[in-house]
Amino acid sequence: MAETLDLLTRRLSVRPGSYDEEAGTIEAVSSSFADVERPGFLERRDPEAINPSDLVGLPVFDGHLNQRGTDTVGSITAARMESGALIVTIKRTTATDA
Repeated sequence: MAETLDLLTRRLSVRPGSYDEEAGTIEAVSSSFADVERPGFLERRDPEAINPSDLVGLPVFDGHLNQRGTDTVGSITAARMESGALIVTIKRTTATDA
Protein backbone atom coordinates (compact mmCIF):
# COMPACT_ATOMS: atom_id res chain seq x y z
CA MET A 1 0.00 0.00 0.00
CA ALA A 2 1.36 3.43 -0.98
CA GLU A 3 2.21 5.85 1.81
CA THR A 4 0.16 9.06 1.88
CA LEU A 5 2.13 12.25 2.53
CA ASP A 6 0.66 15.58 3.60
CA LEU A 7 1.74 18.64 1.63
CA LEU A 8 3.46 21.20 3.84
CA THR A 9 4.01 24.78 2.75
CA ARG A 10 6.38 27.30 4.30
CA ARG A 11 7.95 30.63 3.41
CA LEU A 12 11.72 30.75 3.14
CA SER A 13 14.17 33.45 4.16
CA VAL A 14 16.90 33.39 1.53
CA ARG A 15 20.53 34.03 2.43
CA PRO A 16 21.73 36.10 -0.56
CA GLY A 17 25.45 35.66 0.25
CA SER A 18 25.04 31.90 -0.12
CA TYR A 19 24.01 32.02 -3.79
CA ASP A 20 26.30 29.93 -5.98
CA GLU A 21 25.48 30.77 -9.60
CA GLU A 22 27.69 28.03 -11.06
CA ALA A 23 26.15 25.29 -8.89
CA GLY A 24 22.66 26.82 -9.09
CA THR A 25 22.19 26.65 -5.31
CA ILE A 26 21.21 28.96 -2.49
CA GLU A 27 20.73 28.52 1.24
CA ALA A 28 17.48 29.50 2.94
CA VAL A 29 16.08 29.47 6.44
CA SER A 30 13.23 27.01 6.06
CA SER A 31 12.00 27.40 9.64
CA SER A 32 12.92 29.34 12.74
CA PHE A 33 10.35 27.27 14.66
CA ALA A 34 8.52 30.39 15.77
CA ASP A 35 4.86 29.96 16.67
CA VAL A 36 2.48 31.02 13.88
CA GLU A 37 -1.10 32.07 14.52
CA ARG A 38 -3.51 30.45 12.09
CA PRO A 39 -7.27 30.97 11.93
CA GLY A 40 -8.55 29.10 14.96
CA PHE A 41 -5.25 27.60 16.19
CA LEU A 42 -1.60 28.17 16.98
CA GLU A 43 0.84 26.32 14.71
CA ARG A 44 3.90 25.14 16.57
CA ARG A 45 6.71 23.07 15.01
CA ASP A 46 8.94 20.87 17.15
CA PRO A 47 12.56 21.00 15.96
CA GLU A 48 13.22 17.67 17.70
CA ALA A 49 10.67 16.01 15.41
CA ILE A 50 12.62 16.88 12.24
CA ASN A 51 15.47 14.87 10.81
CA PRO A 52 17.06 17.29 8.32
CA SER A 53 18.42 14.45 6.17
CA ASP A 54 14.81 13.35 5.49
CA LEU A 55 14.26 16.60 3.57
CA VAL A 56 16.99 15.97 0.98
CA GLY A 57 15.42 15.35 -2.42
CA LEU A 58 12.08 17.03 -1.66
CA PRO A 59 10.80 19.51 -4.25
CA VAL A 60 10.62 23.26 -3.66
CA PHE A 61 7.54 24.93 -5.13
CA ASP A 62 6.84 28.44 -6.39
CA GLY A 63 4.87 29.83 -3.45
CA HIS A 64 1.84 27.71 -2.72
CA LEU A 65 1.59 26.49 -6.30
CA ASN A 66 2.05 22.74 -6.65
CA GLN A 67 -0.40 21.48 -9.24
CA ARG A 68 1.86 21.38 -12.30
CA GLY A 69 5.42 20.32 -12.97
CA THR A 70 6.23 23.92 -13.86
CA ASP A 71 5.45 24.93 -10.25
CA THR A 72 8.61 23.15 -9.09
CA VAL A 73 11.51 25.62 -8.90
CA GLY A 74 14.10 23.27 -7.42
CA SER A 75 14.85 20.66 -4.82
CA ILE A 76 16.50 20.42 -1.43
CA THR A 77 20.06 19.10 -1.70
CA ALA A 78 21.13 19.55 1.93
CA ALA A 79 19.55 20.45 5.27
CA ARG A 80 20.86 21.12 8.76
CA MET A 81 19.95 22.66 12.08
CA GLU A 82 21.89 25.85 12.90
CA SER A 83 21.35 28.16 15.88
CA GLY A 84 17.83 26.83 16.38
CA ALA A 85 16.81 27.20 12.73
CA LEU A 86 16.38 24.73 9.90
CA ILE A 87 18.68 25.70 7.00
CA VAL A 88 18.20 24.13 3.57
CA THR A 89 20.26 24.27 0.40
CA ILE A 90 18.08 24.52 -2.69
CA LYS A 91 19.25 23.66 -6.20
CA ARG A 92 17.23 25.39 -8.88
CA THR A 93 15.66 23.26 -11.53
CA THR A 94 17.24 23.16 -14.97
CA ALA A 95 13.89 22.43 -16.65
CA THR A 96 13.30 24.90 -19.46
CA ASP A 97 9.57 25.13 -18.71
CA ALA A 98 9.99 26.03 -15.01
